[in-house]
Amino acid sequence: MAIHKGMMPKAEKFVKREHKMLIDGHWINSVSSDRIDVVNPANGKVFTSLSSGDEVDVDRAVQAARAALNGELTRPLKL
Repeated sequence: MAIHKGMMPKAEKFVKREHKMLIDGHWINSVSSDRIDVVNPANGKVFTSLSSGDEVDVDRAVQAARAALNGELTRPLKL
């Protein structure tokens, strides 16, 4: 069943996948595992969710960014 009538298959596949945060070259869930619902404004229905970062996640991201700026990458970035 389509999430939205007329949605292209590639877009629907993207929307249906699990969305995580990219920190230090890794796609990860938030430490708390909390999620943020994304609502379709046309019909008010939730169509996907995203990892909801908190202070711990922000600290991890900042540490990774500082290490990258200092040339201390732990692994090459792959998107």
